[in-house]
Amino acid sequence: MPRDIRQFTVNGHAFDEAIRHEENEITRRLLIAVRFYLFRRLYHDRYEPPAYPVDVAFFMDVMHDFFEGHDDIRDILAGKEINSFEAD
Repeated sequence: MPRDIRQFTVNGHAFDEAIRHEENEITRRLLIAVRFYLFRRLYHDRYEPPAYPVDVAFFMDVMHDFFEGHDDIRDILAGKEINSFEAD
């Protein structure tokens, strides 16, 4: 049975706003994909719901920071570890 995901989220509008304003096509597609996976997890009752509401705006900001680092993603896929807090 599907669930009302509003009970599990805060700032649920953040995904659509970020996707709508993203100019880079690759980053935009990655944001769309992560939105799908998060909402699928929240929507279907076959998955355990989160213990606390998910702040979608915070999650979206973190995912955007990661997804816009195309070179870092390439390095990760090539087997390199990204594990330092270097300046942007």
